[in-house]
This record gives sequence, C-alpha cells and structure tokens, in this order.
Amino acid sequence: MDWNLNDLPVFVAVVEYQGITIAAHRLGIQKSSVSRALTRLEAELGFLLLERNSRHIRPTVEGKKLYEQLKPTLGKLEDIAHSLNHRELDGEFNLALTLAFSREIFSPSVATFSERHPKIILNVRTIAQELSIFNDDLDLTIQLGSLIPSGFYARHLCKVKLQWMTSPGYLNKNPDLSHSNIADLASHVRFFHSQNNYPEKFYVKHNTDEITEIRFPLANVLEDVLMVREAVEHGAGVTLLPDIYCQRSIAEKKLVIISPLVEVTPDVSIYAVYPGRSNMSPRLNIVLNFLEEITSNYIKKNNCNPDCSRYNNTV
Repeated sequence: MDWNLNDLPVFVAVVEYQGITIAAHRLGIQKSSVSRALTRLEAELGFLLLERNSRHIRPTVEGKKLYEQLKPTLGKLEDIAHSLNHRELDGEFNLALTLAFSREIFSPSVATFSERHPKIILNVRTIAQELSIFNDDLDLTIQLGSLIPSGFYARHLCKVKLQWMTSPGYLNKNPDLSHSNIADLASHVRFFHSQNNYPEKFYVKHNTDEITEIRFPLANVLEDVLMVREAVEHGAGVTLLPDIYCQRSIAEKKLVIISPLVEVTPDVSIYAVYPGRSNMSPRLNIVLNFLEEITSNYIKKNNCNPDCSRYNNTV
C-alpha cells in the first residue's frame, strides 16, 4: 500500500473541524487540495472514510476507526518534533577560530553568547592551520582566503586589506619609508605573518597592471598575526598587517600606515565554514548569526576606514 502520508493529517483535520472548508483554512491550504487528499486516501484504502452532503460531513465506521488510530500517532509525532526542535537549542557546539579572530573579535563577546544561550556549550579551538571539519569533529571553522573546500558552505564575515605598517618611532628613524618601494620596504621586514589557512602568496600591483610576488627571505615567520603586530609596535621594523586588527593601534599612535601606493593583492576574506546548508540546525544558525553580529560590531567600533563598503557582510 503506497500511502501519501501527507494526506493523513488532512483527513484528521476534516474530522475534527467537521468540514473541508474550515480544515483547509486551519491547515493553510486550498479547499481543492483537501478534497484531492481525501479522494487519494479513500482510493488507496478502497473504502469511504467520510459521508458528505451539502451541509454536513461525518466519518463512516471505517473512517472513525482510522481517525481513532491516527490521532494519538500524529500527536506523538508532533511531540517528538517539538522536543527535537527545542533540544537543538542546547548541547555542545564545536568550533575552531583563528588566533586573531578568537582574541580580537570572539573573546570580548563570548560571555554575551553564554548569557543569551546558556544551554549551548561551546568547545572552542584556536588554530593557525586549516582543519578538517569532519576529521576534527567540528561544526564550524573560521577560514581565511577565498577558496572554500568543495562540499562545504560558508558565510562571508568581512574582507581584510593588508597594509604596510611600522611604529612612529621606527618611521622617525627611517622617514623615506613614508613613500617607498617594495624593495626598500621588504628590506625592513623582520617579522611577517603566515599560516596554513592563509593565502599562499601575495603580490604588489604596478601601474602597468603587472604584479610582483612579495618575498621576505630573511624575515622571521610567525603564525600569530597579533604577535607580529605587537613586535612592530615595539619598533621591530616594517611588516604587512591586516587593517581590521590594527585600527586601535593606529588610533593610539602605536602603528602608522606607510607607502600606501605600494598596494598588495589579494585582499583576504574571513569566512565561517560549515558542513551543509540544508536542514541547518538552530544551533548552527545561532552561532553563524552571532559571529556575523560581533564581526560587524568590531568593525564599527574600530572605524575600519577608509572603504567601509569593503566590510559589508554578505552571505
């Protein structure tokens, strides 16, 4: 027997509301759809379920028996769905955050998340290397760059522009760095940031539309971009830093942007990457929306200018 299970709650509603019109209204479907569902069900069963005339509708003996058996079953299904839906708002959620994102954006707001959703238990890992969502048992990870792994989905949180920066004290000793070239800038780089989930190469744009790969062969490589930022704040030469994480340091005169015409490409996007979009759990949706909210708030708070449109959040 090949029943259309969607027809069963329609039949129950017709019996309970004693009419096709009111059942259709309560179910939010067309009256004709109710009639077709009843016809299909009766044809499949091989007997009438309802006696109809112009004014009244009532179940037959067989219809009454079917109703009495279906009613508790459908009620249990509704209870199960309700229970599962509420259960999705509690339990564990595993996420991995880059070092800078965790310290600059997430850490100041993690208490707010716990206050809003006390039954969601966060298991947070900080990473400098790209992890496997499945192999590392993650629900979500923050990824830098533009290439999303095949089979996954992502929400774009913001775009970051890399800029040449140094400390005011270092610039006073080397004033030519204000408007320098790539060769001179590179010679002053002592520390730079690189990690496995970062773009592999960066380039300098030229007026001729040509690009040159940026290399720092004698510089120290640090996975933590905030460590690089702090080293340069204390006078350790010149480096490339993401503007999103340096606005406070610039405002406090710990860092200064130099050689703005030596433009670096590509910009770096920050994504929240997760396994699937269909049947997205309420927990995942809550965390995604929260990450989007706190990233937007961080950008506004730190006045990430001059191209604010660069940071408009998109999905």
